[in-house]
Parts: sequence; structure tokens; C-alpha cells
Amino acid sequence: MEQQALNKDKFSFIVYEGSNSPRYYEMKKAFFRVLVFGLPIITVISIIVTLSLIIYFKEIRAQAMRKEPAIINSLKHENFKLQTEVNKVTLLNKELENKLTSTDIGNSLDKLSFLKTPAGQLDKTSPAIFNIEETQVLSDKNNVVLKFNLVNSTKDGSRVYGYLHVFARINGHYVHYPNLDSETDQFAIQFNEGESFATSRFRPVKANFTTPNSKGTAIFQVLVFSRTGDLLHKQIIAQKL
Repeated sequence: MEQQALNKDKFSFIVYEGSNSPRYYEMKKAFFRVLVFGLPIITVISIIVTLSLIIYFKEIRAQAMRKEPAIINSLKHENFKLQTEVNKVTLLNKELENKLTSTDIGNSLDKLSFLKTPAGQLDKTSPAIFNIEETQVLSDKNNVVLKFNLVNSTKDGSRVYGYLHVFARINGHYVHYPNLDSETDQFAIQFNEGESFATSRFRPVKANFTTPNSKGTAIFQVLVFSRTGDLLHKQIIAQKL
């Protein structure tokens, strides 16, 4: 019985090959099923996986090709911006060079005694480059805050770079914004010690002043200089506290 059970799990083959003696083979049914069903299934799965990988890599390549123009355009834009900045710096350097080689340094700005007058300084307040809008003055016991928007009023709306100073006289006490970090034995301030800015639309300004007495009347003088020291804007603002 045991031998019959074992024989049921096998296939028997007799192979005749020409004039040679017949050969007898036995094969387990499980192995036969692997040959007949397993190998074709494995082959089909392999073909599907291979085709899937080919399609996947083709899609990656197509996406990369689609992204390439966008990357190139982005690089061109960044290059244009850098070139524009280089051109501006070149013009500023040329303007500064012309000023330094000028022999006539006297001008109408000498009255700005709080500030040192650089060589060749020009008054470019007309036509107006800036306007001051939405002015607001806040105060408490020992502090005064001047808030306003420095609005770019150039016709083409081009980006303007410069330095901002605000001088305040509050009950005979003089203060300056921004506060200077380093002490100096010289009374006058350099134009480039102001608050650096760049704007094509408007620049919010919040000037803080500490004073021993914040009552009475405050007079503010707003001065804006270019990167080469030319005066771009000046305005007096008076406010009762």
C-alpha cells in the first residue's frame, strides 16, 4: 500500500531514442507542475516587471526633460538679476569716482551740520524721489516713536538704494535714529551711518527715540541719502506730544 501511494505522486516515462534501448524515467508530480505552470508564470511576471521598469524610467526621463526648460528659465532670470545688480554697482562706482575726482566740494548742503558733507555731494531732492506718508507719532513718559512710510515716487518705479537718518529735537534735547553702536569723538555723523534700505514701492520706518521728557513739541528732520552721499529727500515734521 505504501509503495502504491508513492507511485501515485510520480509520473513514469519510457523514452525510445532510435535504435538505443528504451529508457525509463520517473518525475514527481510537484516538479512537473512547477515545469508546466510555475515557469510560465515566473516568465510572465518577469516580463511585466521589466516592462514596468522600462515605463517608469521613461516617465522619469520625460519629467526631467519637462523640468529642464523651467530650470534653464530660472537660471536665466537669476543671471539677469545678478547682471542688473552688477550694472548698478558699476554705475555707483563710476559716480563715486567722478565725485572723488571733483575739485569743487562746496554746495548748499553745508547747513546740515550734524552730518559730514562728502566730496561732490549733490542735492537731488527735486524732482521728488520720495514722499512721506501715513505719519504717526507715539509717546510715553521717556520714549517717542515716529512711524511713517517712505514712498518711492520715481516715474518708472525703479528700485532706489540709500541711507535714512531721522534727527529729533524734543524740548531742547537732540536725538538721532538709528542709534550709533560705536562711540566717536567727532560730532558730525557720516551719511552712510544711517539705516540702509532699498525699495521700489515703499519702506515702513519706525524711529524710536529715548528722551528724559516726552512732553511738549517734537520736531523731526528726515534725511535720505543715496549710496554715494547725494541728498535724495529732506522733510521737517512737527508734532505736539
